[in-house]
Amino acid sequence: MENKNIIAAASYYNKKYYFDPNCVDIPGGVKKELEALCKTGAEMVQGIFDISYNDIGEIGFKVSGEEEDHNFDEIGARIIIDKLVKENEELIKSLQLWHALYKTEKGQKIREQLTANNISGI
Repeated sequence: MENKNIIAAASYYNKKYYFDPNCVDIPGGVKKELEALCKTGAEMVQGIFDISYNDIGEIGFKVSGEEEDHNFDEIGARIIIDKLVKENEELIKSLQLWHALYKTEKGQKIREQLTANNISGI
């Protein structure tokens, strides 16, 4: 996935979680799911797990190991990722919708229309 923007990541090595502050408009429930998924994914693969999106809204899961970790199993990690993708289809759809509404020009226009309609309907 080119031009990826990391939404969230977790590391098995240092037990840290990262959430991109540019993604604060992601709904709270989805943020909680992202945190749980990243932490679980990092533990399962015993490495670094991140969730990202690209310019066209594709959501990607990535795993990697630290350079000095010669025990990191990239093939096993890929199998785990495939399983997590299947188990989290709804979360992925939510992130794609978020991207469409908050990271595209068309989404901005839709939000403006909804806001205008909501205000005039009061």
